[in-house]
Amino acid sequence: MLDIPRIREDFPALQHGIYLHTAGIGMNARPVLDEVTDRWQFFFEQGPWLQSRRDERFLHKQRTREALARFFNVPTDTIAMVNNVSTSISLVVSGLPLLPGDEIITSNEEDDALWLPLYNIGRKRYGAAVRHMTVGATPAETLANFAALLSPRTKLVALSHVTQDRGTNLPVAEICRLAREHGAFVYLDGGQAVGQLNVDVAAIDPDFYAVLGYKWMLGPYGTGCLYVAERMRDVLDISWTGSHVAEHIDFESGAIDWQPYPGRLEMGSVNFPTMAGLGAAVEYLEKHTIEAIEERSKRLSRWLRDELLKHPKVICYDSEDPETYTGIVAYGVAGVSGTDLAAYLHEHEVWCRALSHGSMAGVRLCTAFMNSEEEIERAIAIMAAMPR
Repeated sequence: MLDIPRIREDFPALQHGIYLHTAGIGMNARPVLDEVTDRWQFFFEQGPWLQSRRDERFLHKQRTREALARFFNVPTDTIAMVNNVSTSISLVVSGLPLLPGDEIITSNEEDDALWLPLYNIGRKRYGAAVRHMTVGATPAETLANFAALLSPRTKLVALSHVTQDRGTNLPVAEICRLAREHGAFVYLDGGQAVGQLNVDVAAIDPDFYAVLGYKWMLGPYGTGCLYVAERMRDVLDISWTGSHVAEHIDFESGAIDWQPYPGRLEMGSVNFPTMAGLGAAVEYLEKHTIEAIEERSKRLSRWLRDELLKHPKVICYDSEDPETYTGIVAYGVAGVSGTDLAAYLHEHEVWCRALSHGSMAGVRLCTAFMNSEEEIERAIAIMAAMPR
């Protein structure tokens, strides 16, 4: 049983309005702030010596890696620490053996962080074609749409586990299975899934799974990780690179001895205090259990959705299958633009954002587990009172 009044004490920013924007950026819990501050304090008091030696007493990097691996039920050495999903997808698309005529399947509800590398690297550099799967009204329809696009030319499938606007939980395990039957690799963007759903990466079995730390995981901004399945180690070429990833360079021949996985993907300088904060965020979620977090987030979102649908001019942009629902509710009001609806809610300190895809005119609301029933009631009253 989650002690919500006690949990809310860990998020003092909740007093500044009704925060329904965790899918954009999540709040940091107090233990996360404490960990980041402690790492900086250690640096301040001890100097940069331990950092320059990459000493675990300062970095807490391995502790974070182990926490993430435990959280996703995968081996520790499959987790590479990266700053964001933009880096993850760029590493993957640049490193796969794509050829002219190959095809990449993505969906019609992705963020630019996914689309841009597919087009700029996959299509522009390697000549691959990018095809868009329509997210269906049910998992069966989505799978049918996906299967219709699969062909012998399909080399990569790159999709969000949970779509960013409507919050649809895609049938990712089935997608991975179908893709593998056709010899295609699968990259999943877990930015809207991890932290609000119980994500067992081993059970889903993608080739790559990217994580953002600063949304539903409630970690520091600019943190994340990339899961790389062991079977991909001899497939993924090292493309993007930089300091700390090689054990030896032969300057005559150009031969490079890379660090073992996952170190060969962790290029350049890293903000270690914030990365340590991501580990603290995982431990915070584990303390409250992801199962309880998922149950509460979904329960709040279904209540919000049901109340909104009592109003005749409200449109909810959900799939037809409640099993695909998450803590995201996308809704609109007939005759009102998404920008105007978002502006009205912001004026009344209900924090959300306008929808960004296709013909959906409305806003995205996110019910995180620390949101209270009183907040949801107040938000519903504010929405109901909007002048039509």
